[in-house]
Amino acid sequence: QARWWKSKPVEELYHIASDPWEVNNLAGDPDHEERLEKLRNACISFSRSILDAGFIPEADRNIRAGETPVYDLMRTGTVPLEEIIQTAVTATEADPDNMGILLEYLENEEGAVRYWAARGLLLLGPEVRPHMDAIRRSALDPSMNVSVLCAEILYRQGEKEEALQAYNRVLQSDYKM
Repeated sequence: QARWWKSKPVEELYHIASDPWEVNNLAGDPDHEERLEKLRNACISFSRSILDAGFIPEADRNIRAGETPVYDLMRTGTVPLEEIIQTAVTATEADPDNMGILLEYLENEEGAVRYWAARGLLLLGPEVRPHMDAIRRSALDPSMNVSVLCAEILYRQGEKEEALQAYNRVLQSDYKM
């Protein structure tokens, strides 16, 4: 039951034949590193080929699309999908060596890039502590999705009052998440 409520790993890989209940995550097992890399690359390649809108938070995507179908939006050439995907990949590596680039991405003009930067910083946990000023600023981001992630970082780092202020700002907005 605890597995349901705890943070999920960024990647999961299971041997369905021997582990049909998907209990033993093999993603961190060096014996399966090559297979995981191959699957990861195939997934990213497929996402690129179909111009996958799933890398953009749904509410932001819908606001951006307006009356335009999301499928059509993704084919306008106005969405910097490659930059968004690259940021998502960097973020999900959960590598402290990426701290500087994630903080830089947090200032990017593209909301989905800022979203993935905040997601990556959230994954770094206590490593972000020296950079709380940037997190506090981003808790007031125009994208409420970025604000929510930064509020979660603030909360997890013990800055509960700042986190509640950011959450209240989101709750009082007209933003449809």
